[in-house]
Amino acid sequence: MDLKKIIPGLKKFRLWEVFIYESVSQEFVCEGIEEGTTINKNKLKKEVKERTRNVIAIRFSDGRKSGFFAQDFGKKFGKNQISLDKPISEQKLEIPKGATKKIRASLGEDKDVNQENIDELLEILFQKADFKLVIDKVSVGKTTQTRRIVNSKGLDLVERKTLHFIYGAIGGEKNGQRQIVYFSEYFLFPSKISPHDIAKKILADFNFDEVRLKAGKFKVIFPPKVAAQIIEFMIENFSADRIISKLSRFTERDLGKKVFSDSLSIFELAYPSFDSISGFNKKVQEELKFAPGLAYFDDEGEEKKNFPIIKSGVIENFITHALSAKKLNIQNTACAVRPNPLSPPIPAISSLVILPGDESKEKYYSFSDVILISEIIGLHTSDPIKGDFSVGCRGYIPSAGKGFKNTTISGNIFELLKNPIIFDDLSIEGKILTPSILLEGVQVS
Repeated sequence: MDLKKIIPGLKKFRLWEVFIYESVSQEFVCEGIEEGTTINKNKLKKEVKERTRNVIAIRFSDGRKSGFFAQDFGKKFGKNQISLDKPISEQKLEIPKGATKKIRASLGEDKDVNQENIDELLEILFQKADFKLVIDKVSVGKTTQTRRIVNSKGLDLVERKTLHFIYGAIGGEKNGQRQIVYFSEYFLFPSKISPHDIAKKILADFNFDEVRLKAGKFKVIFPPKVAAQIIEFMIENFSADRIISKLSRFTERDLGKKVFSDSLSIFELAYPSFDSISGFNKKVQEELKFAPGLAYFDDEGEEKKNFPIIKSGVIENFITHALSAKKLNIQNTACAVRPNPLSPPIPAISSLVILPGDESKEKYYSFSDVILISEIIGLHTSDPIKGDFSVGCRGYIPSAGKGFKNTTISGNIFELLKNPIIFDDLSIEGKILTPSILLEGVQVS
């Protein structure tokens, strides 16, 4: 992409920023061919897919009004494409200076896609499953993403990141019952993809020996996959944009207040310098190096920082970008993220970490009032400001060795997090590294 053709037209503006995003994906896909109720592992459709994307987004200002231009090359951007001659937004543009003027950095390991991961995964599943398997789709691949930010304050930053992924949907049938399990894992290094561990998780999510739970209050274990959803639902309240818009439970006056249990500490650890987090649990550091959200700078070019959002139950920081930090008159925590490369940045998490505890969740498996939730449905309809949730779920009763489904759990996440048990396991679930969490007094109906 020729910046010389873009930058001269921008120099007439007082402030400008060019954001360039490129991604190249290679994916090996294995899909089932339906034959009655079961798919034979030897009759699967396999193909290689490649995708390339090039995006440019420009923000600019004459000092009073601001404008925005974005284009996905190879696609028509149509009526949303605006002229660089006319700033249109009334909102003043904020572009941080950035601590580092120039960076050329890379993250992850650029290795070839290991197609054998799929064969190994399916081999394990077919060997260990005591039910009929239905292979809907399994994909393994990698995406190489390149971000470049050039602005009128002298920044010229480039970061190249390689993400390795495996995801899919596996169905099962037994005793006339059908279930489906979805899985998805993304890491910076392909060595983290373990077909054995993935197969173990998939098989643990199937349970055809089901009972109906009686209504009442239970101790509920949320394994990492579900705990990540619960924490992400709650953490919306710490976004500076939501605080400014009065769509948060908190205000800037809540900084320094204790609102959760001493055992709850949540950090944004997105900067890939392990020296800066040397005081943390070694398990956190070992897992964090695989986290896909690690970044040297945010989507405004500000150098990333490691910082606590909640530390021992106390609110320490909010999630900000340049403009929201200035509006709240607080330090910018450099969390500018573009939800889509074609959109302006907003404050959002990149690599959230819930610090683990010391106890094993298996210690609680013998308790009759303990259940484990393997899937929740409908959390997006709950109220993140009040913290009230009511979601459908399915799961497992460890003490009985039986599963359950068509059940609803409800409660208030802020009240429940006043007395959680944080376990010692850890798993990367998208943008969140979290252990399992037990919440006591969850209503089951």
